[in-house]
Amino acid sequence: MGINHRFLQLLVAGPLLYSLGLALQADIRADSNRDGYVDLHGESDLLHKLEWNTEGALFMPNIKDSCHYCYLWYMAGLFSRFEDFVACNDASADQLWDTRYLTPLATSPVENISHDAWGTVEVHEEIARKNVRIFQDDQTLITNDHRFSSAELRKGLNLGIDARDTRRPGGWDGRVEVHFNIQDGNEHSDDFVRLRVAPLLLSHSLQPVKFLELVDLPETTPPNIPQMLQKSFNDQFESILNSSNSKTMPEIRHMRTRDQDQWYRDFASYAYISKPGPNGGSTVLPIVLRSSQESREGGKVAIESTRSFKGAGAIYSPGGTRDEINSMGNVMTIPPYRIGSKHFPAGRVIVGSHGSQNPHILGYLRAQELQDPLILDSDWLAIGHLDEFLQFVPVREGKSLYGWALLIADPNAGLDILTKACNDGHGSALVFSRGNESEQWMRDGPVPGYSIDELLGHPNFTQSNRDFAKRIEKVQLRLMKETGLRETDIYKLPMLFQTGICWKADRGVSPERNCSTSHATSLHPAVVNGVPLDQSHFVAPHPWGPVVEGVDILEKSINDTFRDIGMNGGQVYSGTNSFHNATQPWWGT
Repeated sequence: MGINHRFLQLLVAGPLLYSLGLALQADIRADSNRDGYVDLHGESDLLHKLEWNTEGALFMPNIKDSCHYCYLWYMAGLFSRFEDFVACNDASADQLWDTRYLTPLATSPVENISHDAWGTVEVHEEIARKNVRIFQDDQTLITNDHRFSSAELRKGLNLGIDARDTRRPGGWDGRVEVHFNIQDGNEHSDDFVRLRVAPLLLSHSLQPVKFLELVDLPETTPPNIPQMLQKSFNDQFESILNSSNSKTMPEIRHMRTRDQDQWYRDFASYAYISKPGPNGGSTVLPIVLRSSQESREGGKVAIESTRSFKGAGAIYSPGGTRDEINSMGNVMTIPPYRIGSKHFPAGRVIVGSHGSQNPHILGYLRAQELQDPLILDSDWLAIGHLDEFLQFVPVREGKSLYGWALLIADPNAGLDILTKACNDGHGSALVFSRGNESEQWMRDGPVPGYSIDELLGHPNFTQSNRDFAKRIEKVQLRLMKETGLRETDIYKLPMLFQTGICWKADRGVSPERNCSTSHATSLHPAVVNGVPLDQSHFVAPHPWGPVVEGVDILEKSINDTFRDIGMNGGQVYSGTNSFHNATQPWWGT
């Protein structure tokens, strides 16, 4: 909402008239210009005082569990539903446990009033009143009925505001008007300021990785096969990071689950909420965003772990099914970009659709507004996640338009590599170069032993991959149109896909996709499903492609692509989780 010039004159003139002793004037202000403090002496916080969209003051939901009371009550069995535990937080009650997440409000001192004068600070709209808390001097909770004395009004009120919840679809949209009223005999004056709760945002790959989290499966004696496989994965991952010789490598953390679900990035994702902080900085609240899959035990463990020691908030939108469309691997973030009048300073969320079906969490993400979710097609995949065929990675200056590039699967390139090997007389080479030395660990049987000739001769394999390439190309063209990406900002990785793969019923693959001959999953480990750490490092699964004359021909082509980008180069991305440093402001950019 804009403010016309005449109204701005009134905003400025009111305090001026009072300072000259000509009028009783209430004056309440917030950090409306988003510079981290409230300006009572100048006009910097007047211009956007009545705005609450792209301009105006921001405040935060205080949804941590600072003293672990919610966690302790949960462990004691005092919550009948898990969502009640998630909804419990510092702002559930009326005490203030952590002042860092308060947003300052202040009133100008009112000097020329009688000793009988009094004032109130009120929130009129019921839905906003239920969702915000206002404190005086970081201690006293202020209600609409609270009366401030003449002495307090003369001094000026030092207030702070926080929220009990985030923006919600079909509920509170985060807007609040805070009214300041003064009554002195027959004289009355009122003023108000508008604020909006800051949106929950998903991290993007341009934000530095602060820590990576790996899953430890439940311990058994003796260790079972899934446990041994996961431990081997974790050991290899940590070894890769430790051998990188980079000073920017993130800390490694571990989370132990209660079942065999190791796909951490699918059942939970790290997000954040931030607002302007003191001295031009940012105040950031980490958030664990659980997938809308009630039956996934790992999502519960992620929030329990967060509440027990990590100092983060938690969000869960119940109501979704176990269907893989609701996994967080089907939700990603395009890094920041600007095209025409559209600007996404915190990046833009993308979600995968399965025909007319969208992820359950889409409504919640839309309610945040700033990252305006873009829906893309992932319906051709059996699992159906976007992270199975695309990824966004940071790149060095001059390598792309925005400082990031799109990695995307290219089945045509994969077919071309196999066809060339076959034409060059290497059709007898095995499609998978990983040996069977670890066959006793394999849950799905030994590594397949068919050759390139046999694979290319399989009915529909080549045509299916050509068709999958067309579906991927449509997604690529949509991303180019929406973001302005150029062909030179896109790097294609040779990948091949297979059909007819079957999963157990508890895997979340819908019946029409399970064992389907028209829905795909990656043939080799999906290299695109790696972890971007910085501009130089991308941790990816080994493709284990055909070896021709001592060279893995898939790996060579992939490494050539990573070298072009400037990078060194189970699913690694889905099997880990990462929290990013989100201190870079998204406002005012």
